[in-house]
Amino acid sequence: MKKLFATLFLIAAITTPILAEKDNNLEVIPKIGYAFSPEITPKESFSTSAGSPLSIGAEIFFDTKINLFLGVGGMWGQETHVNHSGLDIGFTNIYSEAKYKFLINIYKEESLFVYPLLQLGVGFPSWNISSSIYGKDDTIVPGFYWGTGVGVEYRNIVLEFIYSCNYSKYKYKQLEDDDSFSNKEDPFSYTAFRIHVGYKFNL
Repeated sequence: MKKLFATLFLIAAITTPILAEKDNNLEVIPKIGYAFSPEITPKESFSTSAGSPLSIGAEIFFDTKINLFLGVGGMWGQETHVNHSGLDIGFTNIYSEAKYKFLINIYKEESLFVYPLLQLGVGFPSWNISSSIYGKDDTIVPGFYWGTGVGVEYRNIVLEFIYSCNYSKYKYKQLEDDDSFSNKEDPFSYTAFRIHVGYKFNL
C-alpha cells in the first residue's frame, strides 16, 4: 500500500514541472466523504447492509484545455461493520479519473461548473474478523474498483455525488469429509452511494 502511494507521489512530482512548462493547469483537491448504506453482495447470496463509513483522500488533475480533466486519486475508507456478521471491512481505492466540465452562468458575475465523472482503479481491503468460525488463514483480496457520478464546482468548493463498486474475493480453507482442507473463495461486491466535499487548489 505504501509503495503505491509513493509511486503516485513520484509520478506527480516528475510530471508537474513538465506540464507546467507547457502552460497546463494543475488541480490538487483534498476531499472528505461519507458513504450511505453500503451493501455487501456475495455472488451466490443476498445482499447485506453495512454501516456508513467516512473517507479521506485527494486527487490531482491536469487540464487538457478542452474542458476535459484527467487525473489520479486515492481515497481511504473507514472500516464499517457488516450487519449480522463478525466482519468489519473498508477499502482504500487508487484510481484514474476523468471529468468534463460544463460552465453554468448563475448571473452576470457568478458561475459554476457541473461535470460528469468516471473513476477506474483498484481497491485494497482492510478488515477485521471477530467471529470464531473463521480461520487464521482467511483473507480478503484486492480487486477492481469503479465509480461514476456528477460533481459541482463553485469557486474552489467541490461537491460530488458518486455511486461506486468494489469487487473482491473472500478466500478461506474449508474442512472436507476426509478431514483434509480445500481452498475456497467467495467473490463479492461492495457498493455505496457517496458524497464527497473538497477544496480545489490551482497550481
